[in-house]
Amino acid sequence: MELVNGEPLNSVLKRTGKLSLRHALDMLEQTGRALQVAHAAGLVHRDVKPGNILITPTGQVKITDFGIAKAVDAAPVTQTGMVMGTAQYIAPEQALGHDATPASDVYSLGVVGYESVSGKRPFTGDGALTVAMKHIKEPPPPLPNDVPPNVRELIEITLVKNPQLRYKSGGPFADAVAAVRAGRRPPRPSQTGRATPAAIPSSAPSRVAANPPAGCPPPPSTPATAGHRSPPPRRTFSSGQRALLWAAGVLGALAIIIAVLIVINSHEENIQPQQTTPTVTDTGPRPAPHPAGRPRAAVRLD
Repeated sequence: MELVNGEPLNSVLKRTGKLSLRHALDMLEQTGRALQVAHAAGLVHRDVKPGNILITPTGQVKITDFGIAKAVDAAPVTQTGMVMGTAQYIAPEQALGHDATPASDVYSLGVVGYESVSGKRPFTGDGALTVAMKHIKEPPPPLPNDVPPNVRELIEITLVKNPQLRYKSGGPFADAVAAVRAGRRPPRPSQTGRATPAAIPSSAPSRVAANPPAGCPPPPSTPATAGHRSPPPRRTFSSGQRALLWAAGVLGALAIIIAVLIVINSHEENIQPQQTTPTVTDTGPRPAPHPAGRPRAAVRLD
């Protein structure tokens, strides 16, 4: 382990209030180059702050205290949602408990730069939680008017809330600082690889309409309505839904059959008494019929 003879930047700022513009930009570029070495090795510092930046008597910058550094592709060593870092310099995504990336270190270094050229931190509060919430929700106050526009633009780019809109690692940030030191505007961060989900729905239908499969009729020329619901798609059912529909159909059919049987049975009960009521109860011998037109004779048996 190297023994560094130097003074922490927080001690320098406490003694001088702020750095000259020349020394501040030199410190930021050197720190960005040093962070790039760690980022290229797959490490994220996660606690970049003035207390971890040493300045030697010759003006060389050394980054210290990699105690909570984390490999980018390593398994988590903290609980989900645990916040690692110092509240005054923490990146918004770290304050939310998300994984830190090289862009998180760049944000923290941007806070260091803000403090170095202005003599004050962008966010202050009564406690660490209050300060962390300001990093998440509030934009940083404007830098003093005596800060050159290109330096102000550099710090503003570095302190955006969305890590995808910042410089991706220490190297691109250091290159931007070098451009500012040369009197130029800082280059915009590369947006390569950013997701653009809003462009997918609008472009996909046009490709399908422009190249229909061979043998298929062309789509109708009616204008598309909001939501693209003409014609409506045919509804499909899963196997579980088909089984439920089949069972419901069987139960419905059984209910209809039972209702019909009840009606028939009720109708038969109303008709049956008229058909089965006897009209003759005498079971004795019946007299022989008499020829039509002849008088009936009374026969007495002695």
